[in-house]
Amino acid sequence: MLLAIAAILDWEIHMIDVDSAFLHSKMPEDQTVYLSQPPGYIAEGKEDFVWKLSKALYGLKQSGHLWYQKLKGILELITFHACKSDPCVFIWSSSTATFIISSHVDDLRLYCSSKVKVKLLKSQIRKHISIKDLGEIQSLASKLSVIDKPTLSHYLTITTFMRLLLILVKQIQRMCTHLLKWVLTSLRLNAHQHQKRLSTCAPSHTRLPLDH
Repeated sequence: MLLAIAAILDWEIHMIDVDSAFLHSKMPEDQTVYLSQPPGYIAEGKEDFVWKLSKALYGLKQSGHLWYQKLKGILELITFHACKSDPCVFIWSSSTATFIISSHVDDLRLYCSSKVKVKLLKSQIRKHISIKDLGEIQSLASKLSVIDKPTLSHYLTITTFMRLLLILVKQIQRMCTHLLKWVLTSLRLNAHQHQKRLSTCAPSHTRLPLDH
């Protein structure tokens, strides 16, 4: 959706990759983690000692959450705020430009109405963490063998429409399934009630005593 909006509005769409993202996160004092000494780094005479982690590592369950908190803190320093409906999307806006950042682990996509602001943001992020500047997004355009934004905008608009249509179809299918279940349940209840009434109204076959 963000790609479609940015392409339609002719915004800048750039990507950056954070180097060793999880290693930028410090371990909280209340989340102590110990690590066995890895092969090749075992201290002589202290083979039974363990390491206390001061930074998060890849593979820890809490590493993803700690990295998100680190990233959020950095972007908030640059006066971004997290979107309420999607906390992985950050927004900054002024009278001169609008900036949106979408994050997926260590990959950040930058959507902005000003190319100057994109360069400024990259320099601000570099003050806090090491990043690779992947430049303007090219992957979707290369698949289309074009790089012009109008064509990309048209492609993304169609893609977004098809996704929305697919969601609508799935919702209709779900509604039809619920409706069918409700109809079948109603039919079973009606059949059961009808059978019960028939059983109560059935003629009695009890023999009456004869007078002698």
